[in-house]
Formats: sequence, structure tokens, C-alpha cells
Amino acid sequence: MQDTHNKLKRYFILMAVFLLIFANFPVISTMAATDIPEVDGYQGVYYSDFGDTEELSPENWGFTTFGANLSIHDEDIAGNDSPKLEFNVLDQSGGRVATKELDSEVMGKQILVSFDWYPGIVNDKGDHLYENGGEFRIADSEGKTIFTLNSTNKEPITYFAGKNEPQSTSFTDQEAWYSISVIFNLATNAVTLEMKNQATNVKETYQSSLDEVDFDGSVSILRLVGIRTSGNNLTWTTYLDNVGIYHVPINDNTITSIPALPYQRVYVGETTEDITSIGLPEIIPVALADHTTVDAPVHEWKPVDKDWNPNEPGIYEFEGTIAESEAVDNAFNRKGTVFVYNRLTPPETNRGGTEWLDRGGVIALQSDDGIFVSWRLLADEYGKDVTFNIYRDGKKLNKQPLNVTNFTDKNGTLNATYKVETIVNGKPSEQNEVMVEKKDYLSLPLQKPSGGTTATGNYTYSANDASVGDLDGGRRIRNHPKMASI
Repeated sequence: MQDTHNKLKRYFILMAVFLLIFANFPVISTMAATDIPEVDGYQGVYYSDFGDTEELSPENWGFTTFGANLSIHDEDIAGNDSPKLEFNVLDQSGGRVATKELDSEVMGKQILVSFDWYPGIVNDKGDHLYENGGEFRIADSEGKTIFTLNSTNKEPITYFAGKNEPQSTSFTDQEAWYSISVIFNLATNAVTLEMKNQATNVKETYQSSLDEVDFDGSVSILRLVGIRTSGNNLTWTTYLDNVGIYHVPINDNTITSIPALPYQRVYVGETTEDITSIGLPEIIPVALADHTTVDAPVHEWKPVDKDWNPNEPGIYEFEGTIAESEAVDNAFNRKGTVFVYNRLTPPETNRGGTEWLDRGGVIALQSDDGIFVSWRLLADEYGKDVTFNIYRDGKKLNKQPLNVTNFTDKNGTLNATYKVETIVNGKPSEQNEVMVEKKDYLSLPLQKPSGGTTATGNYTYSANDASVGDLDGGRRIRNHPKMASI
């Protein structure tokens, strides 16, 4: 009995020692345990073959959808008989998106997103071009789409960075597997697309600039998105396989981007040839790799494209070099940009008693033909190179710059937000944003004066009429109701 007791005692002591030793070892995560294929020059962060080598976890590798169908398909599709993600949309107007949100965003000097994609046939309206389509999208940690591949019937597969215009590839077969690599290079601020048809081995490479793309320097979300035209429900089945995300790491204090800076307005003759007289900012916000935003000093502002002339009206672009600092690492040589609108002074355009007004509130109203959006052309813009771009919920609606001050969006809804971008001499000068008005009239609360009594009897006040105008020089039109006594 005593011998049995000693054996049990020694057993529990050994177990305790074993637990103490291994409690200090890190737990190997599912991601770390996954055998991520090596890519020269990169560190693997995420990878899934959707169940080829081990049981898939979480379900569908975390892709989720609403109203559509997601599943793992292991039957042969164009030569691929291994498990793969299937996204199926059947005759739907909504629920056309499958989303994978990474556990944590991926950042780096370079970020590589590689995957195999079978676009699949999309239904459309017969011979009409640019109808229903299917897209693979990559978004950053703020949810902004930074790269898109689009497959539309009877059209080549296209790609575009941010909201830039789509560019065509030479690939037209929707029922084929493509090996795809999308490489974001933060050092050159460019994105490279490498695409190969697995059946024919035809490979092509394309490159786009990220200069005009609102991008925080991270990859955080992958999406499969069905695109439908108004009144045309979507039917689409697409497949995804062997998704990997890799990076070349960077320091947390590396400047990844510089947010857009407000444009500045000055008037002709009010500044000098000395650029400092404009009042450009000495400190600007910069976004770092750790997703914080800090202020960084500007070493110098320099004009871009043309020299500063205080006596010449127009749009001037200035580029600011970040001063060297231990607090931030500007390895990518990010620079700030400010647009300065050097305008004619009010007396030179305010002739004949006309009012000196600003752009005015952009207005968006529901009409029989869709959402009607209207805005104002400024007095000193007549006869000048002034055009406009219009966006609905971040998507550009016009293919060519507008030379009119209104636009009817046939596909607009009451919940949409519109942005009008003013372009002067090819450079953006300002942006104005507005939500669609739910009513096509203004309701003005009136401050009715108290009535009284005179020698002729009692009197009260009532609304008589109203006029509009800028009475305080604030450069905005206001309503001025007139109250009449009765």
C-alpha cells in the first residue's frame, strides 16, 4: 500500500513538473501550424488551400455572406478537383457580397496577395456591354477598396486601383483558372498585377500608380462582389483557391501615407513671391504603420508644375518635404500636397452690384428621372478651364469631366451621398459633399413678433413674402422672410 502511495506521489510530481515546463512554451496558432508556401523575399502571414492539407477552420476560412451561398466544393472545375471556395448568387438583387476580414491587417514595404480565381459566367441582358459582372476586391483596414479585378460578360477581365478608371487585360475566358498575384509596393507607391491562365500558361504583368488612391498602407479585407445593373438580378457562381497574403515587414513608425490636406484660398495681390506669405502649414498629419496619426514638421514647400505667381489667378500645387526626425521614419519619401486657389479679389468680379458667393451647398433631390444634383459656378470661373467630377457613395459616375453644373443619376437612391469635385486647369481645387434631401422644399421656422394695440385697434404679424441674398458678406445666400402686420 505504501509503495503504491509513493508511486502515485512521484507520478503527480512528474506531472506538475511537466506542466510547469510546457506552460512556458507558446501555443502554436492554427495560422502558424499551417504550412504556408514560401515566396522568395516575403514572409507568409495568412494562407488557405481550403482543406487540401488539413481540416479547414473556421468554416469557409472566415468568408461570410448574407443572402447568397458559400461552401467548399471538391468536384472538378476546369481541372481543379481539390477543395476550393464556391460563392453562388442565384437571381438576387441583394446579398451579393462574400467577405473575409483578416484577424489583423497586414502591412509592409511590400504586400503580396496571391490566389487562384475562376471568375465564372455571369448572367446579363443579352448583347448589352458592361452589364452584370463579378469582382474580386482587396480593401485596407479602413474598409476602402484599393484594388479590384472585374469580370463582365463579353468583355476582357479588367483591373483598377482605388477608384481609377478600369484597365483591360487580354484575358477573356471566364471559365478558366487564373493564378493571380497583386503586389503593393509602398516604396514606389505602385501596385503590380501578375496574371496567368493556368490552362494556356499565358502570363501578363500590369502596373498602376497608387498616387491618387486613398490607401492606408494595409491589407485587411478580401471580397467577392456581384455587380448588377438596375432592374437586372444577378446569377453568378465563382471559385477561389490557394489564397496567400505575404509581406516585407516595416517599422511601426514608418510613414505609410499622408492624408489629404485642405485646399487654401488666397486672393491676387494679397501675397508676395515669397511662398511663406501664402501661409502653408508648418506641421501636417502623417499616418504611420501602427495605424496612429501624428504631426510631422514640414522642411520645405515647393511649387509643382509651375512657379508661384501672386499676381496670376489659378490653381497652384505645392509639395511639402517632411523634416528628418527620430519620431517618424519616412523610408517611402512621402510628401504632403496642398492646392492653393489664387482668386481674383471680390471687387474685380463684383461689378454691377452682384454678390460675391461661394460654391454654395450642393443639393441632391429626387426627381422623376432619378436623383438630380446641382451646384454653382463661381463668378470668376466663367470662360475658364473649370470642370467637375461627381461621385455617389465614393464611386465616380461620370466617364469624362463635366462642363455643366448639374447631373441626373438614374440609379441614385434616397440613402446616397454625393460628392462634387471641382477641377480647375486639370487640378482638383475643392470637394463638396451632400446627402439626398428627403423633401423637395425648405421648412423655415418663423419667429413671429408679438402683436399689440395702437390707436386704430389691435394688430398681429403674419408671413408676407421672402427674399434671398447675402446681407452679411458671408458669401452664402440666406432666406429673409418679411413679416407684415395686420
